[in-house]
Amino acid sequence: MSDCDKVLKNLYRLMEGDPAAPLCVALKEHLKTCEGCARYHNELKNLVKLCRSSPKTRMPGRQKEELRRFLLRELSKNGSNES
Repeated sequence: MSDCDKVLKNLYRLMEGDPAAPLCVALKEHLKTCEGCARYHNELKNLVKLCRSSPKTRMPGRQKEELRRFLLRELSKNGSNES
């Protein structure tokens, strides 16, 4: 597994975790030197910001289940095992 794979699988930790934690420090260091991962991180931050600023509406049960299945499929494609 490449460094970029590890970074992309753990970006959520940087966004939700303690920025001083060793893993987050390592992620930030990688983002300083890897344009692709940095671009992905910025896009992800923008998406989260957009989602948080959107009006809160409830997703119908069927759509919610379809989204859940889609996300699980995508995660399994990427072999998303915690590192």
